[in-house]
Amino acid sequence: MEPLHRVLAPAVVRWEGDRPYSVGFGDVYHGTDGAEEAERVFLEPARFDERVAVAESFTVGELGFGLGRNFALAAERFLARSAGRLHYVAFEQAPAGREDLERAARRSGWAMHRRLVDALPPAIAGWHRRRFAGGRVLLSLYFGDVLAGLTDLTGRQGSGVDAWFFDGFAPRCNPEMWSAAVCDAAAALSQPGATVTTYSSAGVVKRALRQAGFIVRRVDQRPRKWHALVGVLPGSWSPRTMTHRPVSVVGAGFAGCAAARALAERGFEVSVHDASVAAGASAIPAAVVHPRLLGDGSGAASLRAHGYGFAVHALAGLAGFRSTGALQLRGPDGDRSRLERILPALPPDWIAPVSAREASEIAGVEISAEGLHFPDAGLVDGPALCRALIDHRGIHLERGPPAGQVTVLASASRITERFPELEVAPLEGQADLFPGPKLRVPVLGDGYAAPAGSSGECWVGATYEYRRWEAGRATAANGERFRRLFGQSPATPLGVFRGTRAVTSDRLPVIGRADADTYVTAGHGSSGTTTAVFAGEWIASLVAGECPPVTREVETLCRVERFRERQLRRPNPFARRERQALSRRTS
Repeated sequence: MEPLHRVLAPAVVRWEGDRPYSVGFGDVYHGTDGAEEAERVFLEPARFDERVAVAESFTVGELGFGLGRNFALAAERFLARSAGRLHYVAFEQAPAGREDLERAARRSGWAMHRRLVDALPPAIAGWHRRRFAGGRVLLSLYFGDVLAGLTDLTGRQGSGVDAWFFDGFAPRCNPEMWSAAVCDAAAALSQPGATVTTYSSAGVVKRALRQAGFIVRRVDQRPRKWHALVGVLPGSWSPRTMTHRPVSVVGAGFAGCAAARALAERGFEVSVHDASVAAGASAIPAAVVHPRLLGDGSGAASLRAHGYGFAVHALAGLAGFRSTGALQLRGPDGDRSRLERILPALPPDWIAPVSAREASEIAGVEISAEGLHFPDAGLVDGPALCRALIDHRGIHLERGPPAGQVTVLASASRITERFPELEVAPLEGQADLFPGPKLRVPVLGDGYAAPAGSSGECWVGATYEYRRWEAGRATAANGERFRRLFGQSPATPLGVFRGTRAVTSDRLPVIGRADADTYVTAGHGSSGTTTAVFAGEWIASLVAGECPPVTREVETLCRVERFRERQLRRPNPFARRERQALSRRTS
C-alpha cells in the first residue's frame, strides 16, 4: 500500500520547437496549434461560452491537466463572459515542472497561464487547491492516479460537473485513463446534460463513454485531423444559481480570519465576532510560515505539506506576509537524521539541503551547522495579516453574539464551551525581542529566530509552558536558544510577546462540521500560520458544498467525530486539565 504522503516523479518533457512531447508516455501534449486546438476540440463542442454566460456557478472536470493550457483558456474565457464562479477540477498523474509550465505560458501569452506558474503546487500526491481572480476561479488539482482521484471525489462533491475535458495521452499510450471504470466514475460525478469533449475518437473511447451513459457523436476536425468526440449525458442541463446563507465566524485570529476570507471570496456575507482582531497567539509580531514536515508518509505528513503549499500561495501579496525563505537546522540534540528523513517530503524546488557555509550566506550571519532551505517560506506579522484577511467587502467585524444561520467556531474558549468533548486546550508561550544579529531570513531548529526589521533586532522563541512559568524563566530559555544559534549571549531583551496557542493532545487540528450548521477550526498550535490558513479554505469548501481540499483519509484525521470517539474511549486528562485552566483565565 502506498503511503498517504509521497513526492511524485515529475513529467519529463522534450520540446520539439513549440510542441511539447512526453518522454514517459511517448506522446505529445498538444500540437503546434495549442490554443486553436483547445478551442476547437474542448470548448466549442461543449458550448462553453453559451453555457457559462447564463450560469452563476460552473464546474469543469479535466482528465490530464498537463501544462495547464485548457485550464488557462477556460478560466480566461469564463472571466470574460460570466460574473459567476468557475470550479475547475483536474487530475494529473505526472505533474509538469515549473520550467516547462513557464515555457508553455510564454507561448500562450495568457495572463491566467502566468498566474498558474506562480501558484504551481508542489508535486506531492493528493488534492491541491488554488484560488484566482479574487476567488472567482477555484482550481482543485489532484496529483496521482486518475481513478483513485475520481474515487476519492465520489460522494464528497456537492454539485455535479457541467463539462468534462478528456485530454490524457492517446489510449494506446495511457490506456488506464480511458478505461470503462474512469468513464463510469466521471459520469457518476456529473449532473444531467453534462458534456464530455475529447480529441480521441478511438473505438475504445467511444465504447467506454457510451457504456457510462453518454450519447456520443463525432466532431469534424479537418484539416487538422479527421474527428474528435463530444458526449452528452441524458437529461436537461440547467444553469446553476448560488444561494448563500449568512455566516458568522466566532474568533478573529488566524483561523477565523482565514475562514472568513475564504467564505467571502465565495460570495458569502460574513460577520466576524470577537472583542478584537488577532488576540492570543495570533497577535504574534513575527511568526514563520513553515511546514514542520514529517518524514513518515502519514496523513499528518500530507496535511502539513499541503497546508504549507496552500498557505504560501494564499498569503502572497497580503499585508502582514513577507516571502523571505527560511532555514531549518538541527535541533538541540544535534540529530542530523531527522533532517535527512524530512528532506524527501517535498520536491527539490520546495526544499534543498545546504551546508553551513551556504546557510550562512542565506541567513546573512554565521551559521555553524548544515540544514534545509525552504525558498517559499515567509514571515508573518500576526495583527497585520489578520486585518488584511478580513479586509473584504463581504466581511464585517462585530462585537456582539453570532447571528448567522451558519456558524464557524474558531475560538478555543467558545469551542470548549459549546463542545466540551473536544480536546482543545491552551498552551502558553513566549518570544523575546533581542538586539542583533541582523538576520535576513528566519532560522528554525531549537525554536526559531526571526528578523524583526531593518535595525537588526530578532525575535527568538517560543516556549511551551504546560504550566505558566515563573517570571524570567521564559526569557532565560529564549536567551539560551539565542546563544546556541549565534554562539554568543544576548543582551537584555527589548520586548516580550506572550500568547496562548490552542492545541490538541496529538497536535492534529480539529477541522470540520460539528453539527448541522456549526463548523469548527481549532487546535492549530505552532502550525497556525499554515494549517489555520489551509483550514479556512477547507471550512469554506464544506459550507459551500464543494469537495474539501484534502483526500478522504486526511479529512478523517481532523474531523470532529474522530476527537469525539477518542474522548469516549479514553478521556484525555491533559485536555481536561487545560480546559479548566482556560476557563479560569477567560471567566
